[in-house]
Amino acid sequence: MNYFDMHAHSSFSHDAQCSMESMCARGAEMGLLGVAFTDHYDIQEDIRLEHIEQSIQSARALGEQYEGRLKVLRGVEIGDGAFQKKAWDEAVSRLPFDVVLGSIHTILTGSAIVPGYSGFRCLKSFDSRQIQLFLTGYYQNMLRIAEEMDFDVLTHLTLPLRYLNGYLHRGVTLEKQYKQIEQVLKTVICRGIALEINTSGAETDWGEIMPDKELLSLYFSMGGRRITLGSDAHTKDRLGAGLAKGAALAREIGFTHYCYYQNRKPVEVSLD
Repeated sequence: MNYFDMHAHSSFSHDAQCSMESMCARGAEMGLLGVAFTDHYDIQEDIRLEHIEQSIQSARALGEQYEGRLKVLRGVEIGDGAFQKKAWDEAVSRLPFDVVLGSIHTILTGSAIVPGYSGFRCLKSFDSRQIQLFLTGYYQNMLRIAEEMDFDVLTHLTLPLRYLNGYLHRGVTLEKQYKQIEQVLKTVICRGIALEINTSGAETDWGEIMPDKELLSLYFSMGGRRITLGSDAHTKDRLGAGLAKGAALAREIGFTHYCYYQNRKPVEVSLD
């Protein structure tokens, strides 16, 4: 599997159990070109930066151990920066990342914070109006980080659908949020931020890639060319899952390259 998986979580993330060592062994066995350990720093959920420092130290050591077999990259997935800019900026300026992923896991609607991350399960009790309010808030927050925060890759653009449609089978569309999403895409293109093809749903019962073909085609039509591939694996068995499908979709749309990041600089890799 000759791809870089630019989105993986180890036991330094609060929702993952596999050691970084076991995931590297799995990646080398699979023939991955490289893996970025992007453990969670979800500011609103009070996850400490010390966990990320430990993740970086471990990734650095494993990078030396696996040199010539698997490129091990030091990353982070920062969430909730729409209302914690100071903490976001501190993390990015303080630590030597290869790649910084920007995410929305929690949304701020008016004066109320609606938990995203594991709390997306709260959507189970939402009626149609509440779901639309949630989605509007989600993309408002996403636009804010796209405009204001320092990061390299915007992750899982359509994450709420993995919960709403993948788990809850609600059949929700993003038609009413289309203009918001367009603005997000315009912003990341202007700022040189990559769009992630997140394959975490590709080999599940849901079977979808985030974003789907329609939105990825929109990004391409707007001039977006910088993409990454990420499995969002939380276990070693999910590492690299769906990357080939994500790459095939990108080629079908017209992309010729994807990229990985080293020292926060994009490095292009042919999709051929």
